[in-house]
Amino acid sequence: MSRLRPPALRRARSPRPANLCHDVIERLKALIGSGAYRPGTQLPSERELSRQLGVSRPSLREALRTLSVIGALETRHGSGSQVAASSVNILKSSFEFLLLLDQPTIVDLYETRELIEVHLVGRAAERRTDSDLVAIRAGLDGMRGIPLDDPRSVASNLRFHAAIAAAAHSLVLERMMSCLHDGIRATMEASAPGVLDAEVCISIHEQIHDAIARQNPADARRAMTLHMGMGLDDARRMDADQVRPTPSSGRRKRSPTGAP
Repeated sequence: MSRLRPPALRRARSPRPANLCHDVIERLKALIGSGAYRPGTQLPSERELSRQLGVSRPSLREALRTLSVIGALETRHGSGSQVAASSVNILKSSFEFLLLLDQPTIVDLYETRELIEVHLVGRAAERRTDSDLVAIRAGLDGMRGIPLDDPRSVASNLRFHAAIAAAAHSLVLERMMSCLHDGIRATMEASAPGVLDAEVCISIHEQIHDAIARQNPADARRAMTLHMGMGLDDARRMDADQVRPTPSSGRRKRSPTGAP
């Protein structure tokens, strides 16, 4: 299967001092994009890398520090730097700032979840392996017997949905789900206190699991659509009260739905 090549990076011309860090980052991106340094590989020492790039070690150090902060590199004291194994931390960091700056509502996040997860669950039903199903089941079992707003239940619910994303074997969508992690947690934490019948919530999750187990994508999509629809109905009521998706949002009016 052919891979998408990154767009060609322009070679910087005589960068001004203020742009040196940016220039070094662009050169490192070009090296990673060309395959010279693949994901998970160790970078040369600062001395050698600064020689290769033709820049000073302070400028290189600033660029490496910037790339480490955004998650493109992993740096350990005494071990140097290596290219991150995947983009998951880069995307997650960007989404954290989206939550902080744009402050989307619970409705915004549920609509995004619905768009992605209904598609993903159908792919999971088509492509799941036995080990994928075990992971999905483990998330479901972890929700049993404890209140939905219990941190253990929320964590298990997150694992359930993450396992479905992994079972779809769609790399880009799985990365998108991973970066939505904090937003998904916020929707779960905000809506869980309003669920009167926890068994309804568990039942919907069981329907999703069973459809994936039977490898029936149509039933899986129907069950996930129902799950997201109930969550959206509840979220719209919350949005009327201008509740924002943060873990500290507090309690709200109770609702008989089976979300989150």
